[in-house]
Amino acid sequence: MLIVATAWYPPTKQPEVTRAYIEAMKKYPPKPFEKVLVRSAIRQDKDGVIVLNVIDVEKGKFEEAYNHWVKVFLEFGNIEGYRHRIEAFLTEQEAFAIIGMTPPK
Repeated sequence: MLIVATAWYPPTKQPEVTRAYIEAMKKYPPKPFEKVLVRSAIRQDKDGVIVLNVIDVEKGKFEEAYNHWVKVFLEFGNIEGYRHRIEAFLTEQEAFAIIGMTPPK
């Protein structure tokens, strides 16, 4: 299972967000059962800065991992204009397994 976390914030908040990110990662480093596939892929558009993180979670650990990342993102709660979304995605293997198939090689 994958956790896909997306954040948006105004460019003027970059220094504040960066400081909060450094502190959040010190306080809540990734757990041993979380494999960070994409760490802070960043782009900017007319609406501000967009940051994408993708974490592959070990089977049976999704709830614990989800709660962990909720705590991480709560650290940004006082930054004006900061928004985030945390979503669950199936890996290709997991999706194919649900329909009784295996993915192509």
